[in-house]
Amino acid sequence: MEKYVFGVDIGINSVNVGLFSENIKLIDRWTIPWDKRHKNESVLPYLSQFIKEKAQGKDIKSVGLSVAGPVINNSIVLDYKEQGFGSAHIKAAFEKMTGIDTYVINDCNAAALGEMIEESRVKSFNNAFFISVGKSIGGAVISKGEIITGFSGSAGEIGHIIINPFETEKCRCGRCGCLEQYVSLSGIIKYANTLKLNRMETKLGNMFTIKDISLLAEKGDPLCSKVVEFTGFNIGLALSMASNIFDPEKIILSGGVIDAGENIVNSVINNYRKYAYKDSSKAEITTSKIKENAGIFGAAKFASSF
Repeated sequence: MEKYVFGVDIGINSVNVGLFSENIKLIDRWTIPWDKRHKNESVLPYLSQFIKEKAQGKDIKSVGLSVAGPVINNSIVLDYKEQGFGSAHIKAAFEKMTGIDTYVINDCNAAALGEMIEESRVKSFNNAFFISVGKSIGGAVISKGEIITGFSGSAGEIGHIIINPFETEKCRCGRCGCLEQYVSLSGIIKYANTLKLNRMETKLGNMFTIKDISLLAEKGDPLCSKVVEFTGFNIGLALSMASNIFDPEKIILSGGVIDAGENIVNSVINNYRKYAYKDSSKAEITTSKIKENAGIFGAAKFASSF
C-alpha cells in the first residue's frame, strides 16, 4: 500500500495542509482559516481532527508541522504564543491526538527545504541562505544540503540582527534595533509615514501598501524611492553580514516585501553585492519559486526523512 505524508504550515491567520506521496508529490491541498478570535486557543486539537479525517483509508507515514519559533529536537517549540502553544512539546502532543508520527520544524526552515526541492529541479546546490521578509523576518541556513538549526534552534534568525544599537523602542523579541523593526511590512509602513510627517514630497496617500510604494518609486516619487532604497539597503546589508559567516552559493529571497516589486529586489541585490565580502558577493540570488506552498513542501520533505 502506498504511503503518504502530510505537510502542515501553521500561520497566524490560517493553516495550509498538503497531502503528499512519500516522494513529495503533492496529491491534495487545503487551507484552514484560523479566526483571530481563537488566538488564545491551540490550533492543534482542531488540526488533529482535520488530519485524521483526511487520513482515513490511507497509510500515513508521518506528519510534518511547520511553526514559527525556535524548534529543538524536531519536537519542542520555544515561546510560540501566536497559536496558543507557549513553549510546548508539540510532537508528543500531536502524536497523542492523531496516533501518527509527527516531526516539527521552524517555518523558515520548512520554506527553505521547500524551495530547495523546486530549485534542485533546475540546478543542485549545497550551501544557501533563505530569507523571508513579510510581517516578520526569518531566515534559514542550508549547509551541504541540510538545514542548520544551531544550539537552541535559532540559527538563521536574521530578522533579529541588531542594525541600530541606539534604538530605544523594543522589537517584539524584547531587544531594540532589530532588522525586523525597520523593514518588515509594519516597519516599512512606519518609515514611510515618518517621512510623510516630515513633509517629504510624495503622491502616496494616507492608506497604502508596500506595493503602492514600489509602484510610485518606479515613477520617481521621492519619498517612495527613498523607502525602497532604505529597505534594500538594510536587507542587503544584513544578508552581507550573514554571508561572512555562512558563505552561501545561493540566496533565496521570499515574503510579501520581496513580492511587492522588482525594484525592491534589485535594491536588495545591489546592496548585498556592495557590502558582501569578496567572493561571497558573487552568490546567486533568486526569489521564491513556490511562495505560499514552500512551507508545506518543506514540512513534508522533513517528515519523510525519518
